[in-house]
Amino acid sequence: MFGLAKSTSGTGVKGKASADSGFTKGVQGLAKSPDGRGVQGVAYSTSGENIGVRGETKSSTKNATGVKGHATASSGQTYGVEGETDSGDGAGVAGKLTTDSFSYPDLSENPSGVLGVTDRSTDDSTVFGPTGVLGLATASSGARVGVIGRTTSPGGVGILGVTQDNGGIGVYSAGNSVTGGDHIVNGTVARKSTSIAYASSDQSIPFGVETTVAFDSVDKDDFTTFDTENNEFVVPELGEYRVDFAVKWAEPLESGTEHEVIIRSSVAKDITFTRKTPTNGGSSVVHDTGSTVIPHLTAGDTISIVVRHDASSSVDLAGGRASTHVSFTHLG
Repeated sequence: MFGLAKSTSGTGVKGKASADSGFTKGVQGLAKSPDGRGVQGVAYSTSGENIGVRGETKSSTKNATGVKGHATASSGQTYGVEGETDSGDGAGVAGKLTTDSFSYPDLSENPSGVLGVTDRSTDDSTVFGPTGVLGLATASSGARVGVIGRTTSPGGVGILGVTQDNGGIGVYSAGNSVTGGDHIVNGTVARKSTSIAYASSDQSIPFGVETTVAFDSVDKDDFTTFDTENNEFVVPELGEYRVDFAVKWAEPLESGTEHEVIIRSSVAKDITFTRKTPTNGGSSVVHDTGSTVIPHLTAGDTISIVVRHDASSSVDLAGGRASTHVSFTHLG
């Protein structure tokens, strides 16, 4: 089914389910192709506040949703909803609250543009970094901000972190914490121990072989437990650890190349980040991967970073602090 509207106020496709009950659907799309799209909406006009796809609900029942995406696969780095913008002034995903009657358990007085909630925890051995909201700035240079919060109210708060447990952390910084104004803390400021390592030179990664990244240089090692001979972090004590990593290929990968970064623990299940270069024009781009996980570890456990690719020949991994590095921070 294809619908096209050239009118400035027209509708390409409209579906309406008029029944008063039942699990009805206004529009449903199904694609069996691995590269297909169940539903796709495109707004062709280059001006105006046009909308590719719009979802709306008039229900006041809890959990009623204007648009919902559900990734049903039980494995793989899937996304329920993904937003992307090509504009330097745009936002991949924007959430706006247009009513003051928002209600959610424990958050009824805190209406939010974007709300993230997770009920997973590191009590599950297969879960490394359960996160309500995660922001990543993966560029290897320049001013980068993973998450930014702003307020225009004289009594407002740009970013607020709250812990509802005495053993938790309201706000945590894995690196230096810089404040441009007054710094007021209701609680304890604690410095957490950190180990930071990086690959000092390029490393050749053969085709199809899982290869441990050679982190042979240490910038900081409060634990004195980063093993540069075996390229792994040895956990000094029980607790939760934040693992931040970045891996960059030294040269463009062939179009269609699949490349992986694996967080490998001596006791827990691998966490794999998989990417694939575009099949059209991807060979002109140098690719990198970066992310954060928060595993619960026991003294003596080890963590290493492993990479793999399926290019037709060996590819170099870029060395240097800004290209390929890893940090381990004890959260408590």
